[in-house]
Amino acid sequence: MFNIRVNSIQEKFLKASKLHQSGDFKNAEMIYKKILAEHPNEIDTLHNLSILAIQTNKPDIAVKLVNKVINLQPSFHVAYNTRGIAFRSQNKYTLAMQDFEKAISINTKYAEPYLNLAIILIILKKFEQALSYCNKAIKINFSYSEAYNTQGIIFLQKEQFLESIKSFDNAIKYNQNYYEAYSNKAKCLLKINKTTEAVEEFKKVIKINPRHIETYINIANEFLNMKKFSLSLKYCEIALNIDNKFEDAYLVKGRLHLKMNKANIAIDNYKKCLLINKKNIFALNGMGNASMILKQNHEAINFYKKAISINNKYADAHANLGLAHYKLRDNKEAIKH
Repeated sequence: MFNIRVNSIQEKFLKASKLHQSGDFKNAEMIYKKILAEHPNEIDTLHNLSILAIQTNKPDIAVKLVNKVINLQPSFHVAYNTRGIAFRSQNKYTLAMQDFEKAISINTKYAEPYLNLAIILIILKKFEQALSYCNKAIKINFSYSEAYNTQGIIFLQKEQFLESIKSFDNAIKYNQNYYEAYSNKAKCLLKINKTTEAVEEFKKVIKINPRHIETYINIANEFLNMKKFSLSLKYCEIALNIDNKFEDAYLVKGRLHLKMNKANIAIDNYKKCLLINKKNIFALNGMGNASMILKQNHEAINFYKKAISINNKYADAHANLGLAHYKLRDNKEAIKH
């Protein structure tokens, strides 16, 4: 996606691009802006700065920058793809699709907009069309790991699990450090009850990216389901060492201690979760469950009701509220839920 070139006026551009690719967005942006102060119509600099704006969650700025690029060079197909990504991040799917199609019309052998069209079609749940665009991207670039990964996601949505695993394996084949593909493969393996294999795939994710906090919780969840409580707790603690405000870690710890009949410790963890996000319905439901174990049925009812007030379609809270009323011999209220 980056255009790195060297000429008599572009030493700064080369330096900025290298900083950009290494993730040093602040210094890269500073140098890009210095270049534009001297050369306001420098197309590659404008374009790279638009990419940086997307990466730093500033799609409005990205669109303005790419508009200038397109006005200067209307045949620059990559710019349409970049603007499409910015529009997609704003949920402006029609405009995004128009830009991706424009990029393709200028250069039919450019694989990336085909994949970007597929991603929008997945969001719109048009899986067959999405799959068709993925296949087109792969036909252009047979080693396009991101396209195989997206293909795998489509098959996963269609519950074609073996095809999904094959796609994720292809993504990994062409990029052995593609941790998202390992993670997606693990989630697919869970769908076919291959928990042990899934955990091994999750472990590959954290080997590549040791700070991928969601994966530690995915592993903790599976060890909890396998009743390997000490291992589950271990991975929760690793996650919290990375970010002590990661609410999902407290949720899993709460569930873990409920399974171990340690309701008071479970409550402590659910409270920590609610301090981070007071509207976490799963923590409120967990507080209700822990209160029920402690035979504090009235307190449990209040927690279930609060969860339902936040999300009236939360079935577990309704079921648990009905059970709490039943235990208080309030059959009329129990039947409602």
